[in-house]
Amino acid sequence: MNSTRIREIYEQRLSFMKMMESPDNLPQLLQMDKKIKADEAELRRYALDGYSEAQHAIEGIYGLPKGAVAKRIADIKAMQQKADNGDTLAMAELGREYYFGFFIERRLDIAVELFEKAKEKNSVAMYYLGEIYSLENEYPDYSFEKAKEYMGKAIEAGPDKDGYIGGVVDFEKAKEAYESIAKKLSHM
Repeated sequence: MNSTRIREIYEQRLSFMKMMESPDNLPQLLQMDKKIKADEAELRRYALDGYSEAQHAIEGIYGLPKGAVAKRIADIKAMQQKADNGDTLAMAELGREYYFGFFIERRLDIAVELFEKAKEKNSVAMYYLGEIYSLENEYPDYSFEKAKEYMGKAIEAGPDKDGYIGGVVDFEKAKEAYESIAKKLSHM
């Protein structure tokens, strides 16, 4: 691990964020986007491996309180242990971490694997499987048929008392996403 490399990634990300303030920079931002994402994935790998300098860099980029990244990484590692022991709730939570890729590298393949294992007992896992399968420009195995199937099953499970699927996904937004996918399928 190289402290200079972590500092470089941090400085590039701050520069990128500053450039986002002006629409005139859009062409240059689009060119930089892929590299910035790759650099941030590298930074997340360092942070996950326990490098505090990388964790502090992420906190600085996103304005998080000191220690927030280390705590979340500890939570993710605990989730991984539970998921390895067959806990379907932990599998779904860990799948969400890989899907969103905020504290760890975004890996849709791992997210799908975890959601597939958790889907029978977890409507959140079913919903996110549907969402991932609808990502035709991001997920190579996308399938609107599978997206509709999984989102439909999550919706069939119904909302909890607060109007969410598994306390996480807004039920009304889930229905809108499902209807959008069903509409796309009807035009194919």
